[in-house]
Amino acid sequence: MTSPTPRSVVSGTQYAVRHVHGRVPSDLADFAGQALFALTVEGEDYEVRGPGIEIDGVVRVFEKDDLGHGKDIRVWTVRRHADDGSFTAEHAP
Repeated sequence: MTSPTPRSVVSGTQYAVRHVHGRVPSDLADFAGQALFALTVEGEDYEVRGPGIEIDGVVRVFEKDDLGHGKDIRVWTVRRHADDGSFTAEHAP
């Protein structure tokens, strides 16, 4: 069984995180462990599922299939911005 190809994203672009686990994120630790969060990509929601690891002030999330399992589809770097407390995720090639 194959997974559908995810929508295109632009590497190096910071996408706004709308929510993590169905709520507004308050800390980077919200993305550690098994993560589920939504980004805004070209005006639409894009869900990311997979394990997140906190490293050096960011969280690296290894996007998996729709159930959060299988091979890596993409790797995301999640950051908290000190100026306004918002969170963004950037696809790292």
